[in-house]
Amino acid sequence: ESEHGQTLLRTRRPRFRTGKSLCLRFAGEVGSRQWKTIAREIGLKDSEIDAIEECERHNLREKVYQTFRRWRMKNGRRATLDVLVGHLRDLNMAALADKLEELSQKEGLTRRSDRQTKRDISGSGP
Repeated sequence: ESEHGQTLLRTRRPRFRTGKSLCLRFAGEVGSRQWKTIAREIGLKDSEIDAIEECERHNLREKVYQTFRRWRMKNGRRATLDVLVGHLRDLNMAALADKLEELSQKEGLTRRSDRQTKRDISGSGP
């Protein structure tokens, strides 16, 4: 409680390490012809995409990782695994969506029996 008798809400910090690990692993799965399409689909502006490309000219994995990092920063709690999987499926990238789900299961972020649970890309649960 605060000094004024109001109850303070505790905010749970996301487990960034797990999310970083998942993003890095998944970044290695995205092809050079796919990353810009994905970046646009998840809402990055062309100027943001250009900035990522400028900084990481020869490192595709880092381009993809920075793309997901910016998406997470812009969308906060709305940047869930389910949302990202949905975007990938909307782009007809089902194989990538399946790979992301597989990697998240290996990371322990999802439960195969509970697909409806929202899963935060940063690693925290609902």
